[in-house]
Amino acid sequence: MFLTLVIFSAIAIAGVALLLNALGFSRTQTFDTLESARNAFLEENPDAQILKAALSSDNGAAVFQLADDNSRGVLKAVGKFNLAKTITGADISQCRHDGETLLLRFHDYADPEFKITFPTREEAQQWYALFTMKKGQADA
Repeated sequence: MFLTLVIFSAIAIAGVALLLNALGFSRTQTFDTLESARNAFLEENPDAQILKAALSSDNGAAVFQLADDNSRGVLKAVGKFNLAKTITGADISQCRHDGETLLLRFHDYADPEFKITFPTREEAQQWYALFTMKKGQADA
């Protein structure tokens, strides 16, 4: 009897997982345009004033330069949902770029890393410069 219940439970769980996958509920969200990424960021941070924005080459993440002197924004798709954060230099433990990829490591143990790949190496270098800029430095 116990073995039958275990087998039935396993089949039911697998069936629900397959059904959710077949219906597209496990698909990772992407941002079709830079404007849709902006709107997703502003949904979580309605008071933010975005000066500059860039979308990743896979449309799964975006970065934002905000009007607030030392603040930047990051947005990434996490499954069907978004994670939008406003960060400052104090939130970043490490920032580096390699080719077209920018990697930010945060002091936040709940979301320790943000990785974004840009269409060009130059764009990655520009955003690296913005994320490593000290408070009060003039923007390029």
